[in-house]
Amino acid sequence: MDMGFETMPDMDLGRLSEVELEGEGYSLYCKRGKRGGAMEDRYSAVMGLQGDSKQAFFGVFDGQGGAGTAEFASKNLDRNIMKEVERRTSEEERIEKAVKKRPLKPCVSG
Repeated sequence: MDMGFETMPDMDLGRLSEVELEGEGYSLYCKRGKRGGAMEDRYSAVMGLQGDSKQAFFGVFDGQGGAGTAEFASKNLDRNIMKEVERRTSEEERIEKAVKKRPLKPCVSG
């Protein structure tokens, strides 16, 4: 699979109150909540799924339980769903079952 993939850049996000990014064909804006603390949200953007420029996967992951879980999801959810999609027979069945299956197992605590 030829895919473009982006996650939040590796930086000290805890010090940031806002993150704004413009990618190819999308834009992103995250703002730290009023309760303060570290920026725990993460995102992923995967362009050109299965070599098709019209297919993409976007995810926004709220790090309420800690940044570790959101980080894990941003780096693994798309790949795990696509592995499951490729195992199915009909396209509709593949997508439905891939999303319904627990795509983030095993669970990682932040």
